[in-house]
Amino acid sequence: MAKSLHARLVAYKPFGDRLGVLAEPVSFSASMVHNDDGAISLEYSLLSGDAQAFDRELTDGLEVAVEVSDGSGYREPDNARFAITGRSGKTDDRTKTITYSGQSIGWLLSKAENNDSSHLIADGDNKGKRPFYSSNPGTILKTLLDENRQRGGVATGLTLGFDTAKDAAGSNWAKKYTLYYSLGTDLQTILDALVNGGGCDWRTSGRTLKLWNADSAALSRDLSKSVVLQLARDISEAPFEESIADLASTILVEGDNNLLFRMDNQAAPTPWGKWESYSSQGGVSDKDTAQAFMQSTLDDAARVRGQYTRDLVTANVDNLPLIDYRVGDWITAPTVSHGEKVRVQEIDLSMRQNEGLSASIALNDIKYDASVRQAKKIKGITGGAALAGSESGTTASSDHDHRVPKAPQGLIVQTDAYIGSDGYARGLATALWSAVTEATDNTAIEISNYAVEWKLHKDGAPWHSAGTTDKTQLGFGGLDCGTRIEVRVRAVPTYSDKLGEWSEVFVATVESDTTPCSVPSKPIVSSKLGVVTIHWDGKTSTGAQMEPDFDHIEVGKGATAAGMQVISATQAGQGDYVITGLAIGSRHSYALRSVDHAGNKSGWSSIASVTVASVIPQETLDSINQDIAKAEAEAKAAKTTADGKNKVFTQTAEPAHAGLTKGDLWQKLDSSGHISSVNVWNGTKFTAYSLVADSLLVPGSVNGSVLIKDGTVEAKNIKIGNGEILTELLKARKIVTDDVEAGQFKGYVFTGAIFQSSEADDTGMKLNSSSLRMWDSAHNQTVYLDGEGKSNVLTGTFQTRVSGHRLCISPDFKASIVGGTETFTGDGLEFLAYKGATKYYSHPTISSLIQSNQVGEMGELDLWSGRVAKHDPAAFLRLQSKPRKRGGTGAQGIKSEVFATANTDYDEPDASKKSSASLTLSGDSQQGSNVWLEAVNGNGSVGIGANIATGYVYLGGYLGGITNRFTFQSTNWRIYQNATLAADFTVPQTTWSWPPAKYGRYYGVCNSDLNWGSIFMHVCNTGGAGSLQVMGYNAGNGAFHGDMYVNAFAWLVK
Repeated sequence: MAKSLHARLVAYKPFGDRLGVLAEPVSFSASMVHNDDGAISLEYSLLSGDAQAFDRELTDGLEVAVEVSDGSGYREPDNARFAITGRSGKTDDRTKTITYSGQSIGWLLSKAENNDSSHLIADGDNKGKRPFYSSNPGTILKTLLDENRQRGGVATGLTLGFDTAKDAAGSNWAKKYTLYYSLGTDLQTILDALVNGGGCDWRTSGRTLKLWNADSAALSRDLSKSVVLQLARDISEAPFEESIADLASTILVEGDNNLLFRMDNQAAPTPWGKWESYSSQGGVSDKDTAQAFMQSTLDDAARVRGQYTRDLVTANVDNLPLIDYRVGDWITAPTVSHGEKVRVQEIDLSMRQNEGLSASIALNDIKYDASVRQAKKIKGITGGAALAGSESGTTASSDHDHRVPKAPQGLIVQTDAYIGSDGYARGLATALWSAVTEATDNTAIEISNYAVEWKLHKDGAPWHSAGTTDKTQLGFGGLDCGTRIEVRVRAVPTYSDKLGEWSEVFVATVESDTTPCSVPSKPIVSSKLGVVTIHWDGKTSTGAQMEPDFDHIEVGKGATAAGMQVISATQAGQGDYVITGLAIGSRHSYALRSVDHAGNKSGWSSIASVTVASVIPQETLDSINQDIAKAEAEAKAAKTTADGKNKVFTQTAEPAHAGLTKGDLWQKLDSSGHISSVNVWNGTKFTAYSLVADSLLVPGSVNGSVLIKDGTVEAKNIKIGNGEILTELLKARKIVTDDVEAGQFKGYVFTGAIFQSSEADDTGMKLNSSSLRMWDSAHNQTVYLDGEGKSNVLTGTFQTRVSGHRLCISPDFKASIVGGTETFTGDGLEFLAYKGATKYYSHPTISSLIQSNQVGEMGELDLWSGRVAKHDPAAFLRLQSKPRKRGGTGAQGIKSEVFATANTDYDEPDASKKSSASLTLSGDSQQGSNVWLEAVNGNGSVGIGANIATGYVYLGGYLGGITNRFTFQSTNWRIYQNATLAADFTVPQTTWSWPPAKYGRYYGVCNSDLNWGSIFMHVCNTGGAGSLQVMGYNAGNGAFHGDMYVNAFAWLVK
């Protein structure tokens, strides 16, 4: 229902009662902004008698509220209460016109500060600051406002629409922070930092301050389907201004732990070469996380910012600002060229006497709004101003410091999703904690950095290093979206040789990608010969390239976006979708929408419609109709001429001869009632009738019922002439022709010299009697299938299915070493696999690698086991012939190797953080051919090796064996305890036994193990499967007192 917007101003005492409705000013303007303070400006003439409320000093205070109505009563919208803080005018102005200015009531938070000194940290890096450990936004703001209220500050007049447990919608707080605030930090700055950190959104209702969890649907409603603004009807002007001043195509990124790399965006325009930028990211130590944080910066710097201002029609419209939608809501409105989903960032009202009320809105499109939100999160993570940080102190050196730093307190973990370089969503996490300043003995200790580790939230999962930092926050990426992880942190001291205690474990769920790709461009639809073709150019609705996580396009059929029915969901890029079987002359409408790798779907594109064209061109149909009309006229004339001259008999029996006239015709009928022959009366008998004519009109041909017996031609609307046969249906045993043009063939057998998609050479597809050949768009032959099967060629990537688990043959396979810089190219067989709808992190693969970026040409065959998730255990086999350096040849320049490994974390480059078993065989003419069988973990390796050049066999690890087949037996055996062995004492035969061998027997040796040189031991009764005996003698002159040990060793023989 059409309605109009009205506005008025209402005055209030400061934190007090309502004074009343203000008279209409000379002019006023007011702004209501999402997550920010608005402003108001009013112009009154003191001579008019309408400004009694302003007849006061500024120091007396005055509040002004904007109230709006659609004709059903006035109400004050959110963010529409202002505190008057200034005025201006001219003393010589005869009209005594004064302009009053004010700020949103939320601006008063800038006049409340963190001024309570009773909660400050006494010492350490954050000495003199107010700490909040693992606190949500409600707890932080309410605590500081309550303290301000007790001091008689601005909080005395503000009420709170939230508490320490729930936000304004009654939902539990979703985020926690560990923060430190200096004395004098105002509450508006603190609130802005919490908003920038992704912790909350806010607005005011009258004098009530309300806080919500960030992006709460209760605050930012999705009205995109119900509130749809259109140009001319709802929007009077749609100005735009574009600038490329902030474009950047390459960014140098610097982080912790000597992290330094460059990121390029190929999508960014470069009219004058690459434009460079720089970003410092404290608290980020791994490249994946830094890339995720910077991608939004690159994306935003590669395009015109998607923020739009629209002037609104405020009379006789269906949807009004501040009535039907408010700041923070999502609506549909035109941007550059079409309507799309946008957020209302700001609403402005203005009025001037005799000109009426006007309104405008500022809109953010989805991509720009997401980039703003991501930038706020990055600011909270890497800015360092609002979050805690620690710096290494300097003290006297201590060479023997063994103190243990205390565990960090207040650990919290926030997560987000980003799109990786492969186009798939990955998770990133940001850990925050309080600084450690003391050891466990409560003495001060200097901290060099902090070590952060994470693992999957399941029993037995290994811990992985997330990195180190000298700050109190660290971001790390490469996580699987939707998984639960555990995170812990400990301090690494500057001087002590003991690592700190681990913090309590924080469990977090890694966020998933919920942002769809852009809306596709409008499809181009056409129809020819009964076939409808839907073409997509592969672009977005604004003409840009689709995002990296784009997966495929869905084709929808329907007259409206709400009624679209998906008819295809397979197209992965630009191209055509063809539809057949539609009724000739029927009209159909189609639209497209994008789907990303995570399954998020965009809105439908603009709708395109088409009418199905006939199989027979319209000009041909017109010609047929003209010929039919001409034939009808000639037939009518022929009938008139023939009347009264001859008779025509159509019957089974021969007509009686009496009364016949020469030329009379007898159409003889068969038993089925069909004409079997035509006979003419020659004066004495009926003879076969032969017809010679320039044209022949067959009875019934006008309505399509033509039958010619003996040769059998049955047709509907058939025309033969001018070298053409035109008909709706043509049945033939054989067609011999040089050219056939048709929209669709349905049949069994085609026989001919050549079938081709184009007459041009080296183009499209050509099939002849000997081969099938195809060429790409550059006219390079990609397919050759020889009928003899001797020289078949298929190039490109091949898959056994279009989706789901399948085999993919790739001629452009790439591989790299985990944790290394060397990369390889070759050919691969990938066995693509999925867990439900989720793609395996790495698929089982067989590959041949023939090129290295470091040594050039080489030969290698690899087998990977694949793994469901990153950091899962996996296995690998490599057969390799590789130059030692680029250009190496022969035995001196090339080394061969067989390497097989199985480990507990395939993606962890640090061997100390996982365990593995491997077999390595090397053909090495320089160092000697060798073989190694090893098991490795953080404590080192055990195994066996051999090198022909040295002639050695190498053993490492404790001596063990296989049950009943131990190769060696050994013991350190206390044969006597606290005994006295006199001089000349003979140690009697004593048995040493073990589980007997299933096959073979043992021989051995032994000796005494004690600090008494005259006692000798030896073996006896050897050669048994499970035991031998030892005996000895004290050959000294004195007695031995104490424990006596014997070392014995036995080996298995056949």
